[in-house]
Amino acid sequence: MTLLLLAALLQAPIEEPRASLRGRFLVAETGEPVSGVTVEISTQLHGQPVDRSTRSDADGGFAFEGLPAGAWSLWARKTGYLPAAGFPITVPLEARQSRSDLVFRFHRHGIITGAVSDAEGNPAIGAAVTVYRYNWVEGRRSLRRVATAWADDRGIYRLFGLPAGAYLAGAVAPSSESLDGEVREQPITFYPSGTHHAEAGRIQLRWGQELGDVNLTLRYQPGYSISGMVTDVQTGGPCR
Repeated sequence: MTLLLLAALLQAPIEEPRASLRGRFLVAETGEPVSGVTVEISTQLHGQPVDRSTRSDADGGFAFEGLPAGAWSLWARKTGYLPAAGFPITVPLEARQSRSDLVFRFHRHGIITGAVSDAEGNPAIGAAVTVYRYNWVEGRRSLRRVATAWADDRGIYRLFGLPAGAYLAGAVAPSSESLDGEVREQPITFYPSGTHHAEAGRIQLRWGQELGDVNLTLRYQPGYSISGMVTDVQTGGPCR
């Protein structure tokens, strides 16, 4: 009987010692907890992938229990936030090790909002508002579109998910309204007032800031027509 019990114990799989991993997510600027962050970890165990995932709680905390030893890769993401440090990161864990010293900081994206009106002061329903940033391409400075939003029935627009930095804002009317015999074009109206980006004012946005009252009044410009005739250089007649 003793020999049978010993043989069974020798054949039974040996339970590997387990480790644990805990940490928190905080807003970089304020130190507030960030809840709802999706956290994923993965490693290789005996040549097979092992994956775990969870979400941070109301205090910004997360925990993984019963992990085998190994080098774990950790990713984290949350809509509307940008991690202060890049992911993934590698977290080594030894058998029976309990790590609770992980703190990750996220930047909260900024928001730009305001109203768009036409030249008569009425809400410009459906107007497209775009924010731009200057970009250098092959030694030349150019404007790069970052995000676009459309004005609602009150003329209100809201651009969100913006990183901190300096922006230009421009609005375009949704459709042209022309008088008889007059063509009215829709140039971009740059904040605060202007039809060229050189006339635009810089909008400085901080992380986590909601910048309101970035209001624009659309400017219209009259269009012009050009007509003429193409002639044959040899005959002097019309060139069909």
